[in-house]
Amino acid sequence: MVDAVETMAWTGQVPWHGLGVEIGADDPALRDMPAFMEKAGLDWEVQKVSLQYGEDHPFTPGETIEDRYHLVRSDNGTQLSVNPVTDEGYDIRDNASAVDVLQPFLDSDEFTLETAGSLFSGRKVWFLCRLGTGFDVGQDDQVANFLTYTIDHSGVNANTAFYTPIRVVCANTLRLATSSAGDMVRDNHRVKFDADMMRVAIDLVRMQSVDYETLCKGMRAHRMSGEAVVDYFRTVYKQQPKPDDAGRLIDSATVKRAIALYHGSDPRNEKQEPAREQQRRNQEVIDAMRRGAEDEASRLLNQIDAPSNDNAVNPGWEKAEGTLWGAYNVVTYIADHSPMRKFTSDDHRLDNALYSGQNDIKSRATIAAAELVA
Repeated sequence: MVDAVETMAWTGQVPWHGLGVEIGADDPALRDMPAFMEKAGLDWEVQKVSLQYGEDHPFTPGETIEDRYHLVRSDNGTQLSVNPVTDEGYDIRDNASAVDVLQPFLDSDEFTLETAGSLFSGRKVWFLCRLGTGFDVGQDDQVANFLTYTIDHSGVNANTAFYTPIRVVCANTLRLATSSAGDMVRDNHRVKFDADMMRVAIDLVRMQSVDYETLCKGMRAHRMSGEAVVDYFRTVYKQQPKPDDAGRLIDSATVKRAIALYHGSDPRNEKQEPAREQQRRNQEVIDAMRRGAEDEASRLLNQIDAPSNDNAVNPGWEKAEGTLWGAYNVVTYIADHSPMRKFTSDDHRLDNALYSGQNDIKSRATIAAAELVA
């Protein structure tokens, strides 16, 4: 199967992965689930196809295997299920079921649709719903509360609805530090996922956001420098320094890069100036333009080397400089936007951002931060 964000639609700011079809703020599709799904390329159905014995079967070649099916897409026939499913053990949840689940909450203005799309040729379908709530960590550093609703067509995993906080300034997808089964609402394809279950999910998000706001503000108030910063990244990445030939302890490339990003620079781009120097130069240009010194402003602009998107300093670092909140967001920035492994694709990063469980790097970062705050 093709590993790709096959289709998606979005509204508001351009998503960090730059994929999908934009829906304008005045487009009626934002309040109409079927129309939004059509723009997101989700207007297809899931069908069961009976399995048959192959022609090389010694006794019943070509005969249908009773109550064994694969799930396929109605529009292109792509196989979705990883393993065969049965009638009794699996009830199909078409993408259209999202209309019944989500439309009542759009109508009541309890949330708005932000993005929707499919991953891995349709095995995973998601809807990112923005609630009208959030909080300010400090210095106008906003975290918005989202609910992610997923439909799984692999025949293996449950459909889910769970809390997804996102830091607005950099679009980092954050992660809770909890690990109980009650952290999300699940639909195992045997019990209908309906509006009542979505109500439970929304109430759960609201409760979780209160605790998460307390944690984030605690991280913002926790000052860090020197070895404390180094120890945090070593703990999160599970990478301790190793001695070189001279016996000096050398940190891994990941830890060293995280430390650099924490201080506002990225070692991946040797020509890139520290962010403080970039800000100083930008201010010089602004001051020259205010004085009407256009020639001087032009000269200063020519001296500024704009960093590439791949190597830019993580946005919003200056709002959290010198704090545990800043260190935590270095980890989420690397995971979502600038992974150490260059071959990590946009679809896998988006998959990790939306679906990763309690053992992923961002969960470890949250747990380590919570221990320091406590």
